[in-house]
Amino acid sequence: MAIVLNGTTGITTPDIDSTAGLDAADITGTIGSAQIADNAVDNARIANGAVSIAKLAFQSRADNFNPNGSTLAFALSNQVAPEFDNFVMCFVNGLLQSKVASSPTGQQEYTVTTAGSTTTITFGANIDASAHIEVRYLA
Repeated sequence: MAIVLNGTTGITTPDIDSTAGLDAADITGTIGSAQIADNAVDNARIANGAVSIAKLAFQSRADNFNPNGSTLAFALSNQVAPEFDNFVMCFVNGLLQSKVASSPTGQQEYTVTTAGSTTTITFGANIDASAHIEVRYLA
């Protein structure tokens, strides 16, 4: 299938199923940096194997913290997009804690907030200094 891009023909799209139903108005950009316009694809399918891990804009991450017994909040080393907040998992001494929307209570509950480019997890109570915190997330 060939798609017209800014009046230039011959750009092929092997990663898009031929049933996509795209036309020239759905493609923006220049040769080498073409993009499908927002909402241009509704029920089309990307070819099997066309999206590799390298093409994704995020990856799994893990941060480890050794609390001092008087800290509630811990800043992650990478910013987490709000769409991925539910993928932030906190483990204290290997046990998964409970993510809550707001006002965590106790050491077993935490919230995830992003201000500027910093994502922070905040527990409802200080984590003991003898504990180990591991946070796994997508960023």
